[in-house]
Amino acid sequence: MQHSTPISASVQSVQVQNTARRRAAAEWIEELTGIALPTSSDHAFRGALRDGILLCKVLNILRPGIIPQVAQAARVSDYELMRKFKCKSEKV
Repeated sequence: MQHSTPISASVQSVQVQNTARRRAAAEWIEELTGIALPTSSDHAFRGALRDGILLCKVLNILRPGIIPQVAQAARVSDYELMRKFKCKSEKV
C-alpha cells in the first residue's frame, strides 16, 4: 500500500480541478454551439480548439458579427493561428 504524500495529494487535487474546469468549459461551448468537445485529456480538448474556428464561432454567438468571416479548417502554423485569434479577439 502506497502512502500519499502532501505533494502527490496536491498534484492529484489540481488534476481533479483541471478536469472539472475542462468539462465545464466543454459543456458551456456545447450549449452555445451544439458542438461537443472531447474532455478525455487536456491534449484532446486543446486539439479540438487549436485551429480557432470554434472559438471564433463562440465569439460570434456572444457578440454577433464581431468576426465577419470565419475560415474553415485551414492548415496554417500554430504561430499564425494564435496571431490571427489574438488580433480578432482584441476587438472584443
